[in-house]
Amino acid sequence: MIVPALLAGLIAAHLAVLWRQKHTQFPGPGRTETNVVGSKLWPTYTAKTVGLFFAIAAVVGAMGGLLQINPVWLYGPFNASTVTSPAQPDWYLGWIEGALRIFPPWEFRSFGHAVPNPFYPAVLLPGLTFGILYLWPFLERGFTHDVAEHQLLDRPREHPFRTAFGAAALSFFVLLHFAASNDIIAKSFLVSVSAVTWIFRILVVTVPFLVFAVTYVWLSALLRAEAESVLHVPARAFIPSHAAPGDSEAEHLEPPPGHALLSAERTGAEHIEAVE
Repeated sequence: MIVPALLAGLIAAHLAVLWRQKHTQFPGPGRTETNVVGSKLWPTYTAKTVGLFFAIAAVVGAMGGLLQINPVWLYGPFNASTVTSPAQPDWYLGWIEGALRIFPPWEFRSFGHAVPNPFYPAVLLPGLTFGILYLWPFLERGFTHDVAEHQLLDRPREHPFRTAFGAAALSFFVLLHFAASNDIIAKSFLVSVSAVTWIFRILVVTVPFLVFAVTYVWLSALLRAEAESVLHVPARAFIPSHAAPGDSEAEHLEPPPGHALLSAERTGAEHIEAVE
């Protein structure tokens, strides 16, 4: 009864958060930062939900009737000596397995105790990963001073740093995932496992920085040029221009309530009144 109760509680919490936060939306006619334009619960959303339910039920039923998983009656109970080599981890643990395989044989001592080598790739790295993931909204709010409530989704070009950081992180974890197959790669290309390991060690500390730089520069140019896609960015857009636009060229927009621009304008007005 514990698992069904947890599922019911989590589903109820999810619906409560959804009711409070709403779904974000893409920019479009009638959609602003202060409203949410969605589909009706009946019949549009209900029809979509019921259709998705039957589609998932059909796929699960087909898998249960046609696919076979772990036929223990064919190979008997587990025996460690019969495990094939090379062995591969489950896909969701590939990045941790890759970090374990390519992490250098370093061990450090702290407070009179030796910190074992697997601690850094298997405990510290996942802790930092999920910690940054959970703290990112609060960190971004603190650095940008943007406390407004947003209902519109941002395009990647509108926040080059955020997009570049995400692309660099993705490249880092993809490389770790493939590093978990260093023995299979070595066997396939007839090279030593040590050589493959060193190649991945170099790639994981260089490729993310390269991906970050290319993504940031490209999206910044795309934002300046206001091009339709990344393939239509003119060469001159890659050179930052500091020329301030005239009053006729500037677009005057009213920021949403609570935006950092409002607090800056309010502070400036108070300063001017104090001077006068």
